[in-house]
Amino acid sequence: MISQETDLSIIVPVYNGEAFIQQTLDSILRQKIDNIEIIVVDDGSTDSTPKILSSYEERYPTTILITKNSRSDGVSGARNTGLALAKGRLIAFLDADDIVLPETLKFRINTFLNSSHDILITDFALFDDDVQLQEELEGYCSSAFKRLGFGEVPYSEIEQKPIDFFLQYFCVMWMGSVMFKSFVLKNKHTFDEDLAYGEDEDLWYKVCLGNKIKYVNEVTTGYRKHDKSVTVDLIKKYQGACNLRRVQLKNNFLTNKQKLLLIRKFNQEFLQLAYYLRTEKHYGLLLKQITRLPIKFLVKKVVLKQLLAALFRF
Repeated sequence: MISQETDLSIIVPVYNGEAFIQQTLDSILRQKIDNIEIIVVDDGSTDSTPKILSSYEERYPTTILITKNSRSDGVSGARNTGLALAKGRLIAFLDADDIVLPETLKFRINTFLNSSHDILITDFALFDDDVQLQEELEGYCSSAFKRLGFGEVPYSEIEQKPIDFFLQYFCVMWMGSVMFKSFVLKNKHTFDEDLAYGEDEDLWYKVCLGNKIKYVNEVTTGYRKHDKSVTVDLIKKYQGACNLRRVQLKNNFLTNKQKLLLIRKFNQEFLQLAYYLRTEKHYGLLLKQITRLPIKFLVKKVVLKQLLAALFRF
């Protein structure tokens, strides 16, 4: 049985993760933190994942809890299942093919528990199967800030006006490198199980409203890039991004200025999708996507003119 006195709950959804799940769990366990629970939610795996998970649960009965997904909506449902079980004062997530860097989990817990903030964001690094992730690798966000022309990490913009920053530039909150005080999520916010892509970014916008954020420019986790990653499928990626923006345009908490920024972001992502579909000669799918453009988008004559001009410039 897992102790009731838990500082941190880490939720790990997994589906057919036999290739990486051991490395993922080991990266958490080697942190050697006592008051932690790892909730692994198996989303109906058909490979050797259940057998691997059972062996870990037997070896670490006071730390690891294995459960089945009680919902039918993929990774969002699995994460929500884990959230319902979490007992920790802090909550974090890690996908079943990603890792936590050595010594970084204790650093995040101590940083967080000794602060008055509600959400802690850190940087992360990309790696693949052929590259050994090193702690000194430059973080994804840090390198992006340099490309955007920032002299240093724009802490104040991220912490004081996160949604505006996300819409103007990019969302710095990545699933494996964000940590929450439990009240931010428990019985309040969950992942939208109708979204097949961007369900995390959708939630980040919601939790940033009314909560105190701290950004720490330290690389604490690794995001694995491989041929089974969702982001490899460009059609799914662009379709999912556009669908996310459609959902977000309905959010009542966004200001008019933020919705204009969101429409601009939608414009950019839709054009990426349209260009890719046209290049790959998916004309039927392209037409379907055009007919799904939201009314709020179409009634903006200037935006529509720019969209059509760009669409037929290929």
